[in-house]
Amino acid sequence: KVILTPLTETDPQAVAIVDQLWSALGADVEHMQVERHDEVLAATSHLPHLLAFGLVDSLAKRNENLDIFRYAAGGFRDFTRIAGSDPTMWHDIFMANRDAVLRTLDSFRTDLDALREAVDAGDGAQLMDVFTRARAAREHFGRILASRARVDTAPEEPRALHSGSAEGVSHRIKGPVDVTSAVLFMVATSISEGCDLLLEDVPVSSFCEGSIDILRLMGGDIVLQNVRKLANETVADLHVRSARLKGADIPEALVPLALNAFPVLLVAAACAEGRTILRGAQAL
Repeated sequence: KVILTPLTETDPQAVAIVDQLWSALGADVEHMQVERHDEVLAATSHLPHLLAFGLVDSLAKRNENLDIFRYAAGGFRDFTRIAGSDPTMWHDIFMANRDAVLRTLDSFRTDLDALREAVDAGDGAQLMDVFTRARAAREHFGRILASRARVDTAPEEPRALHSGSAEGVSHRIKGPVDVTSAVLFMVATSISEGCDLLLEDVPVSSFCEGSIDILRLMGGDIVLQNVRKLANETVADLHVRSARLKGADIPEALVPLALNAFPVLLVAAACAEGRTILRGAQAL
């Protein structure tokens, strides 16, 4: 992926040439305002590097550092891998993007302080809430990356919508289909009259299963088929049919699993007969 950040005074023709150059090399080119670029990279790249550098340095200064590093396992290795990056380069990055990094760091410190308070108070519910949301978000992000990787390595099988391409199914979407998109298609199919859809190669995660369980509570007609392993993850084909949805009292236990899907699931609730009750969704 290549992000271009032209300024107001940048020659549009020059930008177009650079865009075409990278596109010809196979890059996914996006255009972004400089300020937005700095904010996004501060959160997704610069802050993780700062945390990795800081953690390794903090542990290395302890007297018992030999035991710490001797018994460190995969989690420590994975989290601190980027601390092996070039210090000079990252020094320059932090100096150049100081304002955006500070805003992101201050926001993270607020969340970190809240976690510390939860640990200090023995607030297990708060910890579970954060951990569950984080796990669901990480799974969602991981599925998107895995989906992109499979598409990039298999251009001969692009995702496509076909009519009447599977027995007993009016439409089929060839995978891989990321879970967020799958939820959108499941809701759209459920509330559309006479629709019958097969979604292929959908990752079967807690996020996916939670969303399906909620739609089924509302009367959704969703069947998992052909569950299998693909690229070291469990995937399935989802057969979805139109259904007469009804309002439901959604169990709180399902809310964290499908938290990111609720903007779409609430569309289903709005189209359903009766009232849908949602509790424990303060994070929304």
